[in-house]
Amino acid sequence: MKTGEGASSSSARASLDAALSDLDAAVRSLTAVAGDTVMINDDLTALILRVTSARRLLDAAPPRTLSSLPASLR
Repeated sequence: MKTGEGASSSSARASLDAALSDLDAAVRSLTAVAGDTVMINDDLTALILRVTSARRLLDAAPPRTLSSLPASLR
C-alpha cells in the first residue's frame, strides 16, 4: 500500500461523517407536524449533495488494510 492511501480513506470517512452529521442536524430541525408539507430548500439540497459526494469519495478510496495500520495496532 502506498503512503497516503490510508490517509485518503481516513479523510474520505471524515468527510462523510461530517456531511452526515450536518444533514442529520438539518433534518432534526424540520417540523414534524402531521399534515405539514416540507419543501427542500437550497441549503438542504447542498447538504444532500455533500453527503452523496462524500459517499462517492469514500467508495473510490482504496480500502484500508492491516498494512496501513501502525505496527502497534496490527
